[in-house]
Amino acid sequence: MAKFNGTEFKLHDSTVEFDEQSELEITVEADTIDVTSKDSAGWEESAYGLRRWSGSATLIVDFQETTKKGYKELVDYITNKTVISMVAEKTTEATGDISLSGDMLVTSVGLSVPMEDKVVVSFSFKGTGALTQASAT
Repeated sequence: MAKFNGTEFKLHDSTVEFDEQSELEITVEADTIDVTSKDSAGWEESAYGLRRWSGSATLIVDFQETTKKGYKELVDYITNKTVISMVAEKTTEATGDISLSGDMLVTSVGLSVPMEDKVVVSFSFKGTGALTQASAT
């Protein structure tokens, strides 16, 4: 089984990478529908309902960076109500590696400026529509 360092898996907006990524989390969830009937022999039965995906990421802030996405662009996404086409994938894919893609909305942006420590921006996002998985060949 091939293992890899999480540093290799990055999030980008279409083709432009988010700057200085330190953390990324993507969650896929599904609602359930209660389909229990008198024929269920006293056992609850469920079926899948709506599905959704969301996530969050943390970036180390570099206000001087102009070739990658950062704090300013994240705030602009919310201000301008921009839907982003995102991809999360390994920077050097090997056969069998997956990439995740879909449209997302940035739902929150927070700037953390501690004393004598790095400045970070954390943001949350919510998928709109399907999250697609693709395998590298």
